[in-house]
Amino acid sequence: YLNKNYKSIKQIRELKRARRKIWVEGHTDNAGKSNMKLSKNRTKFVLMACTDVGIHESKLKSKSIG
Repeated sequence: YLNKNYKSIKQIRELKRARRKIWVEGHTDNAGKSNMKLSKNRTKFVLMACTDVGIHESKLKSKSIG
């Protein structure tokens, strides 16, 4: 699972040369009681992975949907 996601993140690494912001949104389904926590954790993971492959934090924006 992680290797597949890192492959996708490496692909968006090419966007780091762009002058645009990269938006990351964390989503879940509507089942369960801790959806917002899960959504925030997903968003945090993707942001950390993006910085790991060299995308500067200033280019990243995020929102946890729940």
